[in-house]
Amino acid sequence: MTDGIDTPDNPSNPESPYFLDCTNGDYLAHPELFPLTISIHGDPNPIAWAAGLDIELPIYYSDDKEYWERIRREGWKPRLRGKIVSTWEPNGDWDYAFLKRVPGGELWYDIEEGIKIFTTLGDLKLALGYLQELRRNGAALTWIEPGDPDDGVSMVWITQRIGIDSPDPTPIYEEAGLVPHRRFKGMVYELPPHMR
Repeated sequence: MTDGIDTPDNPSNPESPYFLDCTNGDYLAHPELFPLTISIHGDPNPIAWAAGLDIELPIYYSDDKEYWERIRREGWKPRLRGKIVSTWEPNGDWDYAFLKRVPGGELWYDIEEGIKIFTTLGDLKLALGYLQELRRNGAALTWIEPGDPDDGVSMVWITQRIGIDSPDPTPIYEEAGLVPHRRFKGMVYELPPHMR
């Protein structure tokens, strides 16, 4: 078995500090460990390909009933075995797959919400740097539709994963160049035009 990679006969369920450790810890004393989620909206496949993964992921926003019936009938995780860190099957989880360890965090797929990077306040800048690598490799980080501003809207949202006894991430967000989301100010931050 290749270290950290599933095989059809022996799927792994590796420890994931970025994904699992989001409810334990004194984050006021150790704000650098405070867990964050970077959500990358849109078609997940160009993002996965930009990350160097030879896989095909379900289109989470499809409203085609026949498409979802086929996904549920055939499953979507078995074909990922051997190509990602873990399909997360041993614990019976349908929604998540652990795609890749990346600078500053972990790249995951959520079949209900799309691609995510799980990171921490201390590793945020590293994770944002990795986003730029994805962009250089062809991942779209801007969405433009009729009626949108000329510079489009950010497909990347940064959110905190817990709200109780949490540090204020605003100074770190601002230092990293992030801006408040146009609609969800105070709750969600996004990439400004020059970072996408």
